[in-house]
Amino acid sequence: ERCTYNNMVDTPYFQESGECRDKTPHRNCSDCRAWELERVKGTHFTICQKPWNCVFARGLCAKFHQKWHDFRFELEEELLSGGRGAGAGPLTPQEARQRSCSKNGKSGYK
Repeated sequence: ERCTYNNMVDTPYFQESGECRDKTPHRNCSDCRAWELERVKGTHFTICQKPWNCVFARGLCAKFHQKWHDFRFELEEELLSGGRGAGAGPLTPQEARQRSCSKNGKSGYK
């Protein structure tokens, strides 16, 4: 299922033909934009843009970006604590973004 393992938060239909991207017949396509974050195992940041480009995101893209910033924070804490783990807990969306991005755009990434 493309929405589970390669969710791009894209439209379920090809623009030219109107056929489903996942080849489901009768225009009964899965709309990856409407999926719950918990159902997604992997994402592709093409449409949402890369979180390290420090772009403002909405909807499911914002949730993917938040998850990425949370993972980055956890990795930083693990590395800085010498592998002991700091146990600080998840950051708010604003805290996570501020920790990684000083301003919008690629030049804002820390």
